Amino acid sequence: MKKFLINSLLATPLFITIAYINYSQDVYHIFSPDPQLKEVAEWMLSGSNVSYTRSYDRVSLVNEFIQRSEEKSDWIILGSSKSMTANKDIIGRTSFFNSWIKQARLKDYLAIVYSLDQENLLPDTLILEFSPHLFNIHQKAARHHENYDSYFAMADILDLPKLYPNRWNRFSMKTSQLFSGRNFLDALFRKPGKNFQQTDQTSLPNHRIIQSDGSEPGKEYYKSQPKRRKELILDEEVDNQHLYHEMDPTLIKHFEGLVAFLQSKNVSLIFYIPPYHPETFNITINQNPVFAEYTKYYQAFSTKMKVPVFGGLDPHPLKLTDNDFIDATHTEPSGFRKIWLSRSH
Repeated sequence: MKKFLINSLLATPLFITIAYINYSQDVYHIFSPDPQLKEVAEWMLSGSNVSYTRSYDRVSLVNEFIQRSEEKSDWIILGSSKSMTANKDIIGRTSFFNSWIKQARLKDYLAIVYSLDQENLLPDTLILEFSPHLFNIHQKAARHHENYDSYFAMADILDLPKLYPNRWNRFSMKTSQLFSGRNFLDALFRKPGKNFQQTDQTSLPNHRIIQSDGSEPGKEYYKSQPKRRKELILDEEVDNQHLYHEMDPTLIKHFEGLVAFLQSKNVSLIFYIPPYHPETFNITINQNPVFAEYTKYYQAFSTKMKVPVFGGLDPHPLKLTDNDFIDATHTEPSGFRKIWLSRSH
């Protein structure tokens, strides 16, 4: 016991240092929003593209865009990064916003719709990504998920059971990040300087681009790393499908409540089913019976709610090839264009 106390006291300065660096540098903006995202949202609303080199808090950017919008977008797509390459040129609408969220869950869907409704910015038409991962209770969340207050408010409106952490749990989550060794190392070795720059370009070396409509053209990173890309395509744990044995009934209730709410607000809905890379579908997805269950569900539910559907898990009927995919789950703009043009009018 004495030895343990001595070791604990000796380690205390290290823990204090880690906590101080993580809190003061806050490289992932866990403890406070990235102040430059306000400027990024203003650039986008003025019609400019934005380049960046480091990951950013997509949730906060979407929220800033909504809060600063003076007019609604007639068309919006709501989904995960599987929808990120959808842009206004492909959709054929000048008034369009892509509100994709990294590793989006239904919590994020409800939170964004709540914010749009509160600001009187619900669109005329909403393309709703209807991915199977939305109903997987084991789906991982991205690091930057701070939409809880809006989610809780929307869950109350829809009378839904709350699936996600209360305020005490959120405090615990932030505390764990305060002492994170990974965050500490990233803070030490990350180059200082602004992450975002205003640009009129759609492609820049060693940069990624956020287009003015919120879309992103694709991941240049994997083009220079074909081995890593191949590993992702053949990953048997893609979308956490190795833990996906049944569609969670509470998540189904969340989705159906959201759809009913949007229709009650006279929002025209279109469901988008994102496909998988051909090899991923053949080797992994097509072997999991839960995806057959999901397919029956989305077909029955879309018919019941009279919502048109485009896309599909299987890329083969859509004539998608390896070149139409960034990796296992994300389409290039060329891929999304093929899917959009394949829909029934």
